Amino acid sequence: MQITQTPTLTTAQTAAAKALIKATQAADGTHRDPYLENDFNFDQTMPAFFLAEAAGQLVGLLTLYADDAPGPDGVVDVSIRVLPDYRRQGVATALWQAARKVLQTAGYQKCEYATEAAFLSSHPQFLEQTQLVKDSTSEIGLIAPAGSGKATDDVLTVAPLTSSDIETLLPLYMEAFADESGTDEDQARRYLEVARTDPAVASFVCHYQGQPIGYCAVDLDDYDYFYGLFIAKDYRNQGFGSRFIQLMMGQLSATRHKDFRLDVDSDNPAAYHVYRKAGFKPLTETFYLSAPTGRWALKD
Repeated sequence: MQITQTPTLTTAQTAAAKALIKATQAADGTHRDPYLENDFNFDQTMPAFFLAEAAGQLVGLLTLYADDAPGPDGVVDVSIRVLPDYRRQGVATALWQAARKVLQTAGYQKCEYATEAAFLSSHPQFLEQTQLVKDSTSEIGLIAPAGSGKATDDVLTVAPLTSSDIETLLPLYMEAFADESGTDEDQARRYLEVARTDPAVASFVCHYQGQPIGYCAVDLDDYDYFYGLFIAKDYRNQGFGSRFIQLMMGQLSATRHKDFRLDVDSDNPAAYHVYRKAGFKPLTETFYLSAPTGRWALKD
């Protein structure tokens, strides 16, 4: 078995990774896709993808999402996928050992492993065997069918993000995500600018009475994935969030025929209500696991 590590995936590697992900999802009844880009990683030169190959086939994949700076507060999201026929053969361990060295060298001290409720249900001994601990909150993955949305709204309008919008949106963005790490001005500006210039991302601004009051980015791939979504604090609880989402879906439905997806924290019932009102339904539940001790711990 050969382990390859790289900061970015080639076109061929991406295609192989997607095929492996689909195979593991079919076997496990899961739906979550790991992020296969590194645009938002703090250090874009650090290897973020670890590929295990055997007999010329990709049999295992580990991805790192590290948008926090290294240090005691920086947390890295880790996702590991192994083809069913190659499980219990040390593939996941070999991938983690390679990634662990990279993270330790970079100065990271904390990581979390993403898994789904369906996988944990079908592997009831997994947590005990790995000594991993499930976080008390989870992410609910939601889906809306292709063709959803509406073309117009009585008071809201939606337009693509432009460079001139960024300065106005920056304080709103930082206020909306003040409870999350990586929301300083430089990081927020980078998030907005990367989303604006990436051809695989559609970025939308919500306007009310001519003023920008909300923002959302949509990753355009096998489905349209909403992220970074917010409505400014002074305009919440007025139904604008669900209407903003429906307008974005309407615009995307005019040229694309993909399902829509997004994630919401389980301890954010207000956002969950907004998304259900916009037409989304539960698809999956993602848990984040930590390793205080044992072979999956990041610290020695």
